Amino acid sequence: TGGSPVTRYTATATASGTPALPARTCTWNTGDLNCTIGELTNGRTYAVTLSAPNAFGTSVASAPVNVIPKTTPGAPTAITATTNSSGQIALSWSAPVNTGGANITGYKIERSTVAVPVWSNAIANTASAATTATLTGLDNGTLYNLRITAINEVGDGVASEVISATPRGAPGAPTAAPTGNGSNASAFITWSTPQKNGGAPITDYEIEWATNSAGPWTLVTNQVASSATAATITGLTNGTAHYFRVRAVNVVDR
Repeated sequence: TGGSPVTRYTATATASGTPALPARTCTWNTGDLNCTIGELTNGRTYAVTLSAPNAFGTSVASAPVNVIPKTTPGAPTAITATTNSSGQIALSWSAPVNTGGANITGYKIERSTVAVPVWSNAIANTASAATTATLTGLDNGTLYNLRITAINEVGDGVASEVISATPRGAPGAPTAAPTGNGSNASAFITWSTPQKNGGAPITDYEIEWATNSAGPWTLVTNQVASSATAATITGLTNGTAHYFRVRAVNVVDR
């Protein structure tokens, strides 16, 4: 103490690197030996030293200790969703501009299927700094609200804006097998609309015929409108049994 009581301690944080930043300090006067230095820049390295004044002056500063202040990350941006595969949503996004001063270690992806979101984890932590992910096992035709949160060593950051996407797939099969009546070199067949359209409107129906239940199958050239549940197939052979099958088509299955 130099023969005189120490009345306070001053901690000084000096930033290294560029751009230059002002030194910041905090002072201890009483109580537990600690103080907090504020107004630091997250992610920058600071050399922290301690000095102790008394009635005769101020001590030489202590050996520096390097510290890097950190906080949780900002929000991811530029989120896009692609729904080209059945039961899936492919996501991509941009990493937060503000990483909180620490490396991004993963992302949390949350989902909700109600208008006022009640969030649940689709992926709790991707455990990767990659900015893409694919959600699987989803219901085609269901609207999903989605948001993404960056994670660093401090914790979860700010959630992104909410985006919405609806996974799509091929339609289901017509609900009733096609039935038909024959006339001169033709057949009139009917079927029922599929119960599920795969999350995208049915654009048309494809009809195939064969003279054997195992095929080979011949595609009818003219496509059948999406609103139709019946068609007349011509160019058939009189006296020969014909088999028919119908497939619904949407934009995903095109």
